Amino acid sequence: MYFDVVVAGGSVAGLICAREIASNNHSVLVIEEDYEIGTPEHCGGLVSTAGLEELGVLPFRKTFDHLIETAEIHAPNGKSFTINSKKQKVAEISRRELDKQIAHQSQKKWSCNQSKNKFSRNDKRRG
Repeated sequence: MYFDVVVAGGSVAGLICAREIASNNHSVLVIEEDYEIGTPEHCGGLVSTAGLEELGVLPFRKTFDHLIETAEIHAPNGKSFTINSKKQKVAEISRRELDKQIAHQSQKKWSCNQSKNKFSRNDKRRG
């Protein structure tokens, strides 16, 4: 089978890239080195739910561990301050769930090969 584009990596960046390319009527193959997208689980993280919405990513509830209402910042000199983040809609997420949901939401637009493929450089550069 012929594909217009091959994307190496089925994490957030690769999946969104594949989705956007496919939405412009290109055939895309996503190659993921692990046996399943979202596995092994990478670090969780903090995300802006508004940012995800702008990207067209609409995560399920189980993606969100919890919403962050405040953050306390501590400087090396012992001073600290608190930030109210309710308006920013910041959430701690499960990266595994987020990766899987982006793949699921885009699955009709591209093909995904999950057979533990890796790209490797085969040149003999000397530094």
